[in-house]
Amino acid sequence: MMHPINVSIISPEEEIYKGVAEMVVAPGEDGDFAAMFEHAPLITYLRPGKLEVIKEEKKEKIAYFVRSGFVKVKENQCL
Repeated sequence: MMHPINVSIISPEEEIYKGVAEMVVAPGEDGDFAAMFEHAPLITYLRPGKLEVIKEEKKEKIAYFVRSGFVKVKENQCL
């Protein structure tokens, strides 16, 4: 069993997603990366691409397209 991380996806206008996930796959500045439980602290820019939230229940995937932004991973949270 995987440990979940807390995920928040926020745009300037609204909160798009808030919940727990097993993993987040994001289009980082230097390539795609996966944030999971106990991931090393990280802040990086996002390049245009698909951001996926993989939930624990039935391995459900929720996909979003991002144009830009940044991601912060710290203490089992992905923002």
